[in-house]
Amino acid sequence: MERKRIVVKIGSSSLAHREGGIAISHLTQYSKAIAHLHRQGHDLIFITSGAVAAGFQRIGYATKPVTTEKKQAAAALGQGLLMEAYQHAFMQEGIGVAQLLLTRESFQQEHQYTNAYDTLQELLKRRIIPIINENDSIAVEELTFGDNDWLASLVAGLTRADTLILLTDVNGVYDRHPHHPDTRKINRIETVTPEMLTEADQHRSTLGSGGMRSKLEAARNAQSFGIETFIGKGNDAHALQAIIQGEGDGTYVSAISEHAWPKEKQWVGIYSPVEGEIVIDDGAKDALLYGGKSLLSVGVRHIHGSFTKGSVIAVFDEVHEPVGKGRAALSATDMRSVLNRQPATIFIHRNHWVSTSKGSVFSD
Repeated sequence: MERKRIVVKIGSSSLAHREGGIAISHLTQYSKAIAHLHRQGHDLIFITSGAVAAGFQRIGYATKPVTTEKKQAAAALGQGLLMEAYQHAFMQEGIGVAQLLLTRESFQQEHQYTNAYDTLQELLKRRIIPIINENDSIAVEELTFGDNDWLASLVAGLTRADTLILLTDVNGVYDRHPHHPDTRKINRIETVTPEMLTEADQHRSTLGSGGMRSKLEAARNAQSFGIETFIGKGNDAHALQAIIQGEGDGTYVSAISEHAWPKEKQWVGIYSPVEGEIVIDDGAKDALLYGGKSLLSVGVRHIHGSFTKGSVIAVFDEVHEPVGKGRAALSATDMRSVLNRQPATIFIHRNHWVSTSKGSVFSD
C-alpha cells in the first residue's frame, strides 16, 4: 500500500469515563489500531482530547468543571495522566511517542508555526508518533475550540497530510438526528452546507466540548487544504485499515482543492495577522489572479496603514472585494514614496503572494 500521512483525532467521549478518569481499555485499543498503521509504514500524527476529563476526578471535583480556572487545573493534572497512559500503551507496541502542546498562537506567531512544523517533520522522520493536544492549562479561548477537531484540521494542513480521520462514537453524519426513525446516513459529502451545520449543532456529546458541527467545520477547513476527511467510528486495526481504503464505517468529506498550499503560503494566507491594506485596479487584479504576476506599484490605487517590509498585507480591488494577501516588499512609507513613479516597483513578489479570490487560477 502507498505510504500516507494520516492525522487521527480522538475525542474525550471515546477516551474518558463519564464519571471522569481515563478509559484505559479504550485508549489501549485505539493505540493498538494506530500502531498497526504505523507498522505498515504510514506517517501517523495523533490528536487527542481528554486532559480535563482525565484530571477532574483526581483533582477532587465531583463533576466535570465549567469554570475556566477549574478546567485549567484539571487539564494540568490530566495531561500528565493522559500522556503516561499513551506512553505505556505504545511502549507495549514498541513505538516511541512524543508530546506536543499547541494553542492558536502556535499558528498565528510565525516562529512558533515554523518551529511546530520542524518538530513534527523531525519526529516523523525518526518514526516517532507525535501526540498533540491543546495546551489547555494556559489557554482560555482554546478550551472551547471544538474538542480539538479544528486543531486536527490545522495540523493536517500544516503537515500536508493525505487524510484526516475524526473518530467519534457516532458512525458518520446523518441527515437528521441519529435516533430519528427516518434518519439516513450520508456516506459522502461534497459540500458542507449551512443546513448541515445547523442540523449537526443539535446533537452534542456529554463529555466532549465539540460535537458533529465542529467535525463538519474542521472537515470544511481540511477541504481547503486539499485533504479528505473521514468522520465516524474506528476503534480497532481492522476499522482504521478500512477507513484509509475508503470503506470506513462513517462519512467521507471530499477534498475540493487541487492545490495544497506549502507551509509558508499557508501561514501568509490563513494564520498571519494583517498589518495593512492595499487597493489595486482591475489590471493589477487580472495580473495577480490570472497572469501569475507580482504586484507592481503601477497598479496600486491606495495604501492604508503603517507597516514594515516583510509584514503581511491584504489586497482589495476597487469595490473592496478581497483579492489576496502577501508580504510587503517595502514598508508603507517607502511604497508611498514610489507610488505613481517610473519605473514600476514590486510591492508584493509573486513568491510571497496568496490569492484568496475564488476565481483565481493561481491560488498557490
